[in-house]
Amino acid sequence: MGIFSKKSNLPPIQNYPGYEETDEAFAHAHKLVLDVLKFEEFPRWGVIGQEGLNNFLSKFGKKVPYDDYDFLTEKKNLLWNNFRNYLLSPGITGAWNEVTSSEVFKKISSIFSSFPGKYRPDGPEWVEAAGTLHLAIDASLKSDKQVLVQPIMEVVLILWIHFCNAELENLK
Repeated sequence: MGIFSKKSNLPPIQNYPGYEETDEAFAHAHKLVLDVLKFEEFPRWGVIGQEGLNNFLSKFGKKVPYDDYDFLTEKKNLLWNNFRNYLLSPGITGAWNEVTSSEVFKKISSIFSSFPGKYRPDGPEWVEAAGTLHLAIDASLKSDKQVLVQPIMEVVLILWIHFCNAELENLK
């Protein structure tokens, strides 16, 4: 499990407009997601997704194949908009508690359950991935790292894409 035990030498998290889109924010979010996966005792989808990401990055220097980029962008925006709109809705106004956390998990699960064919292989892994995303968001909010929520969504989706691509390869 060496992919999960790398020591972090990341600079402090910043909070300025556009930070969410930086490689540094992605690295912090990636570390947080890997910590959650470790806490979850390395679910199969996360291990396969991380191995896929590592291999793809080393071969091509990119996070996902070109064919998956539109899916990544669309679903990241969908997750972000649902999360943001819900937390900013009247009566919620940004409060993070058991009720809002539960509602966010329902929204995340609903989005993952609606993924199209290629991104919805048979099995329970989509529920696990939605749970990982939820736990990572929860960890970021509870540790005052709200700026990482959007990059966390990107990281989980990227790992999911690599898991789905590996599952497709296994079917061939």
